[in-house]
Amino acid sequence: MTRRPMQTNSAVFVVARAGSTRLPNKMLAQVGGRSVLTLQLERLRLVIGVDTVLCTTSLPIDDPLVAEAERAGAKCFRGDPEDVPARLLAAAKHFQTETFALVEGDEVFTDPDYVAQALAALRKLKADLIKVEALPIGSWVYAMRTDALQRLCDLKGPGPVDGWSRYFSNSSLFRVEAVQPDPPLPAFDPQLRLTLDYPEDLLLVQTIAEHLLNRSAAIRLRDALVLVNEKPELLDINRHLNEVYWQRIQASPLQSHSG
Repeated sequence: MTRRPMQTNSAVFVVARAGSTRLPNKMLAQVGGRSVLTLQLERLRLVIGVDTVLCTTSLPIDDPLVAEAERAGAKCFRGDPEDVPARLLAAAKHFQTETFALVEGDEVFTDPDYVAQALAALRKLKADLIKVEALPIGSWVYAMRTDALQRLCDLKGPGPVDGWSRYFSNSSLFRVEAVQPDPPLPAFDPQLRLTLDYPEDLLLVQTIAEHLLNRSAAIRLRDALVLVNEKPELLDINRHLNEVYWQRIQASPLQSHSG
C-alpha cells in the first residue's frame, strides 16, 4: 500500500483504561512477551507523520497504563474517567490536533494502513467522521475532525452519555462517510472476533501471535486473516462466546466507545 503523508496536526488517539470487568487488566495482558497495549502502540506508530497518544483516565488505577505507554514511546493524555468524548476533545485541544484517528485499546488488530486511509479520506472527502467499513471486529477504526467533536460535546451536554457516537449518524449537523479497505482484505468468517472481551479472546490473540510474531515485530491484520483462513480451527477458541457477545451488544441502545 502506498504510504499517505499525514498532516502534522493529526494524531492517533488510543482510548483505554484498566477498569474492565469481563477481562480484568486486559491492556497489560502479555502477548508474545509484550503487553497488549505495547503491541497496539508499536503497531500504530507505523502510521507515518502522526503522534500516537494514549487517552486514558485521571484515575490512579490507570497509572500502570501510562507508565507502559511511556515505555513504548507514546505520548499520554489523562482526562475524564467516564465522559469519553470530553476526554478526546481535551486531548485534541492539548495536542492542537485538527483531526485524529480513534482506536480502542482492545481493538488489537487495528492496522496502521487503514488508520492512514481513514485520516486521508477525512481530508479528501471533507467529512466530519470517516469509518473504514468491512473490517473484522477487533480492527475497527474511525477518523474525525476536532471541530465536529466539539459540536457533538455541545449537543450532548456535560457528563457521560451511552452510545455517544449516535450523534454523528442521527444528526444532520455532521457529514459522515464510509470507505472500503484499500487494499482489500482477504475474505474472512463473519463470525470472526479479534477484539478482547473474554479470557478466550485473549487466548486467540496469543495463539495468533505465536504464529506471526516470529515473522514480524508488528502483527498486521492481513497476516492474521490469512492465518485464520489457513487454520480455521483457531476460531473454535472463542467461537462459543459469539452469541453471548452479540446479545450483549444488541441489548445496549447503541454501541459506544467505552474506554
